[in-house]
Amino acid sequence: QYQNTNLPEQVQADHRWAKKFLPTIMLWAGSQESLWSIPDATLLMHIQIAFKVVYPEVNIAVVLNGAIFSLTVQRLSEWRSNFGSTAIAIIIYFLTSNQECDSQVLAGLLLKNFAFIFEDMDGCDPAGAFRSAFMLQLLRKAHLSAISGHTNIPALKTKDLAMRGMAGVIALCATAVSLCSQYY
Repeated sequence: QYQNTNLPEQVQADHRWAKKFLPTIMLWAGSQESLWSIPDATLLMHIQIAFKVVYPEVNIAVVLNGAIFSLTVQRLSEWRSNFGSTAIAIIIYFLTSNQECDSQVLAGLLLKNFAFIFEDMDGCDPAGAFRSAFMLQLLRKAHLSAISGHTNIPALKTKDLAMRGMAGVIALCATAVSLCSQYY
């Protein structure tokens, strides 16, 4: 398993890896419909595009299973797992801080008609879908904080992705909240 010290010296010289490159890749990955199974060839191509923009002075080809590719895959895995652990914390806090209803009953109510995704959980109006406090808090803590500082790369359409390219991330948020509620 690679470590950051295995990255080329030029990449280790400043904080662009963590503050520019990885947020850009996470932004792109979050726009994928199936962000759990991005084909290696597709991921490699997008890593190379982002790498060339973030590190224009570094003339290195990113290769499968090399340090850059492997560390990016590792960081993407950590980013994805953060959705689950953050959702657990959000749901546990909500369920245990509510003194008016039994936690298990409340968890069941969240799941009924997928109420947990709606802004108004009683009305479940489709116009308020994916706007619940759970969804917005999870999106902010697990994704928006991770992509902060991303690089604008026209070839990856990052400007558009930052505004409306979050289908995969929203699905991941909904799945994480649902599973946490089911297993409480």
